[in-house]
Amino acid sequence: MTSWHSLLACAQADVTLERITALAATTGEMFEVPLGEDQPGRHILVIRIRCELAPRPVLVQRTIGSGEDKTSLFWIPVRIPGGTRQATRAEMTALFAEQPATVAPLSGNWDFDAPQLPAGKDGLPDQQVDMMLKTGLRVPPGPACPGRPLSERAISELAEAVDKSPVAKALFGLTGLASTGIYATHRRGRPNTSGTATLAWQIADSEVPPFDMTVRVEAPGQYGHSHIQTLNVSIEIISRLTARQSSGASPLPPPPGVLRRLEVLEWAAMLNAMMATLTDPRVVAAIADLADVDPILVPPPKVLHLVSNREIAGFLPPQLRPIPDASGSHGAHLQADPVLSLADPEDRARQVTRWLCQIAADAGLTGMESLVTGLPPVSQ
Repeated sequence: MTSWHSLLACAQADVTLERITALAATTGEMFEVPLGEDQPGRHILVIRIRCELAPRPVLVQRTIGSGEDKTSLFWIPVRIPGGTRQATRAEMTALFAEQPATVAPLSGNWDFDAPQLPAGKDGLPDQQVDMMLKTGLRVPPGPACPGRPLSERAISELAEAVDKSPVAKALFGLTGLASTGIYATHRRGRPNTSGTATLAWQIADSEVPPFDMTVRVEAPGQYGHSHIQTLNVSIEIISRLTARQSSGASPLPPPPGVLRRLEVLEWAAMLNAMMATLTDPRVVAAIADLADVDPILVPPPKVLHLVSNREIAGFLPPQLRPIPDASGSHGAHLQADPVLSLADPEDRARQVTRWLCQIAADAGLTGMESLVTGLPPVSQ
């Protein structure tokens, strides 16, 4: 709330639109809401501020004088009834000494742990698994959320939204099949209680499913889970593409031991789709319903984990070149740039290209930057 007060002070102090836009670019998102058909061309400027990033106090640069006497100075505006004035010395001292707003529990940059590769029947990591990806978000709950059971209706709406989500479409596209059996998203397995829900989704066209997707919802305030203070939603994807194409489901199975590499366009589609799903209006609306908040309060995902059963270089495009004596990796831990809005297709594509460069560099490979420049333009 203090960030909104600072921004309103800027507006009341006749700060230029460029200054407000710059503030929004560094601390949150800005978008226009049309006033309606009866007022064409008129909008309300809505700015969502991330309190942990908003500067306090706000320093406003003003130009005074003209000609050779023209100069710039900074001042700190404070709101008063009916207007704005310069802060007094005591008020400036109090503003600079102000403590930052308390951050919600478990809301650090790495708010979700990396996924654990599933084990086979022998207790060792399942050799059919190529890789796992995981992302998620934590939503500060509304007043009616803690302690209440998860709504079956809202969970069903979330399952239906996942069925039609960008990530479901992207995973289906990666199989290269025109049609196949898809197990729709539904509650299955553990944990499934009044405060937790596990939604399973799978493509099954052979004995080896190419993809499994699991969405987990965990409500705050449930008995035995008092440490959970937010509504947690995570998405995990398991890829078995190599095992599938070696099982006979593919018309031209590769020689034994050859991994199913993903081309740069396939990588970009998969990473983009995961972020697009957790910012999709239908998915966000269902999550907001579960958290008892307005959809605008559902934050975007901040992290994406990638864990592979073998060195990740074996799944990357063959055009990449190894760096001599570089060490490899079994995945990557990827953070989102808070300046970019993952709900915006262009910003999301920009984030994905950065992640692809990070994955390749961590794997000891070069050449990804030139590959991502050849990606097709973003479709709105």
